[in-house]
Amino acid sequence: PDDVLILLNGTRYHNGAEYFGGFLKGTLGKGAVVNDLNSIPFSAIEKVEILRDGASAQYGSDAIAGVINIRLKETTGKTSIRLHTGQYYAGDGEKFSFGVNRGFSLGKKGFVNFSADYRYQLPVYRGGLYQGTVYTPYPGNASHSDSIHVRATDDSIINAGDFDRKSVLGNAGTLKIVRAGALMNGGYTLGNQTEVFWTAAVNKRNNFR
Repeated sequence: PDDVLILLNGTRYHNGAEYFGGFLKGTLGKGAVVNDLNSIPFSAIEKVEILRDGASAQYGSDAIAGVINIRLKETTGKTSIRLHTGQYYAGDGEKFSFGVNRGFSLGKKGFVNFSADYRYQLPVYRGGLYQGTVYTPYPGNASHSDSIHVRATDDSIINAGDFDRKSVLGNAGTLKIVRAGALMNGGYTLGNQTEVFWTAAVNKRNNFR
């Protein structure tokens, strides 16, 4: 994740460390320095420019795998609303997202554009269940009745604790996500060769196992 450079309007987008909370689902590149693309409201995006070749000579080692430049909307006097919902064919992963965008002009020299998004997504898991014992191993010379007793004992310990058989077999799935965010993009021309621009964003995101 930290080998692709993310730009926002041609400027490096702020990044942070990928926190590893001990669960496997939905976590790729744990401990890496990453960009959270979900923190950019979809309703704020005008277009996405992708440089698939490595660009380390121009941008540094964090652009080994390529560069993604996200251009934000600069429109004024228009309101756009986006609504998306769906789920996977297996009947899980239900998702709902809603976004709104509105731009305002600052005289004839500038603009300010506001966007806000809300996203709700239920979990998905494709890794299967671990069917072996966890706390009580089978004896080497166990009979069929002994094996049944060992499995029943192990299952009772599992049921009394918080062990999840889905958490063993890998990273095949996603977490439940509830996220809301807003972004403001703007610019103003001060002279023939001077222009100021600004981008501000605020997000709240909760992940659940």
